[in-house]
Amino acid sequence: MRPGQKNNRGRGRNNNNRKPSNPLSRSYDSTGPDVKVRGNAQTVAEKYMALARDAQGSGDRVMAENYLQHAEHYNRIVAQGQAQLQERQQRDEAAREQQERDQQEKAAEAAENSEDAAEAVETTAENSDAEVGDAAQAAESDEKPRRNQRRRTGPRQRRPRANENGEDAAAKPQVEVVAEAPVEASEPTETAPAAE
Repeated sequence: MRPGQKNNRGRGRNNNNRKPSNPLSRSYDSTGPDVKVRGNAQTVAEKYMALARDAQGSGDRVMAENYLQHAEHYNRIVAQGQAQLQERQQRDEAAREQQERDQQEKAAEAAENSEDAAEAVETTAENSDAEVGDAAQAAESDEKPRRNQRRRTGPRQRRPRANENGEDAAAKPQVEVVAEAPVEASEPTETAPAAE
């Protein structure tokens, strides 16, 4: 900040956001024609009415009218404050009723949600009971294996065939021996079967 400039900050006082004061409880300093009256609007109006009666009793009609005008001004302030107070009470009562309705709706919604939750729990319990029953049946069937039923964990492997001698077929390949016999032209001959 430059020297010579005035700081216009409120120093923590927020005067722009003040709530309007209640005119019924606010204190007024009223300066009448020849008197100074202090108090709230109701007491100031009553004092001016008393002064107007005194002035009229002494025969000063102009001063009595002046006091009556001051009294009327403060009576208007009282009427306006009472209207504001009544309006505020109605608003508060409507807000209270709305809050009660909201609470009742929330309570009804919570009760409905709890009923839904209870139904869901029952359904879940029924489903789990059915699953337990299915599991029990499966356990019983596992305990009693069926006849001639084997469990296989992988593909079936083929075993090689064994020879008559008990030798493994894959170890020794079979060799066929064919014997040749002399062929005679006149008689057919039989060939001996090959040894296996």
